[in-house]
Amino acid sequence: MTPKRLVLTIDTVTPSLNEHLHWAAYGRVKAALQTKITEALYAASAASQTPLSSLIMRGQCKAELEVTSYRHAILDHDNLVGGAKPLIDALRDLKLIVDDKPEWLVATYDCRVDRKNKRTSIVLEWDEDEARAQRPKPAIPLGPVVEVPKASIPHQLTTKTTTEEPAMFSFVSQTAEIR
Repeated sequence: MTPKRLVLTIDTVTPSLNEHLHWAAYGRVKAALQTKITEALYAASAASQTPLSSLIMRGQCKAELEVTSYRHAILDHDNLVGGAKPLIDALRDLKLIVDDKPEWLVATYDCRVDRKNKRTSIVLEWDEDEARAQRPKPAIPLGPVVEVPKASIPHQLTTKTTTEEPAMFSFVSQTAEIR
């Protein structure tokens, strides 16, 4: 058994279930979360000098997910869990989890107060040996590692196509502190 752990922090909070999102608004929230998660993956890859492909699950297995929402006030558990649905769907669409069904995902949710630094912490754990059994194509193209200064994070993603590689991400960097 080879356990793997991916820890990401995004600078946004998931909506509360009380917000009753229209389906179009839900789609926009999910797309924004996908972008934030992708940026966090690239930042984690650059900060640790680790290829992106070694940070993510490259197969299918059951995963454990811990979502901690830091916000201005505590949400009750039902609102927190229901509001995290766009986040779970974004993780599924990015192929970071297989599915949100109980046979594929065990999720725990926590809400804490931090009025100055609202964010969402995502901790994903899985067994790498189990995931090796089947390796589907990832949603995030895994090209060569992009050399980024340690104190830089991806700011704006653009798509670049070359004749040697399939479409891959390149980005313009903006200097910032990695936490």
